[in-house]
Amino acid sequence: MNGEWRFNSFAATGQWLAGAAFFKNSFGQPSQYVYGGWLVRPFDSLQPLYFKITAGALHGYKEPYENKIPFNSSGVAPAIVPSMGYCFNRVCSELVLFGGAGIMLTLGVTLP
Repeated sequence: MNGEWRFNSFAATGQWLAGAAFFKNSFGQPSQYVYGGWLVRPFDSLQPLYFKITAGALHGYKEPYENKIPFNSSGVAPAIVPSMGYCFNRVCSELVLFGGAGIMLTLGVTLP
């Protein structure tokens, strides 16, 4: 489950955002990601297409998998997550990259 707030603050043709995600990691452990980020729509002709980068704190990778996440010495690790997305009306989909660990395809609905 993920909740994201996109602020009405724009910088360098991008939009600031903040969010939190709650999920089970690849090892079945409850995990959380709290983040801030920036969303940009660089192509006027493809306005529904966007690129997003987030950075924040990742928690939940515990023994014996705590070393699967770099810098996870205290149970909380820094994370940077790039993605690209496309919206049709209020339905949006994103392709999210997790470094060398994998990718994820999401589908969601924006609230008015």
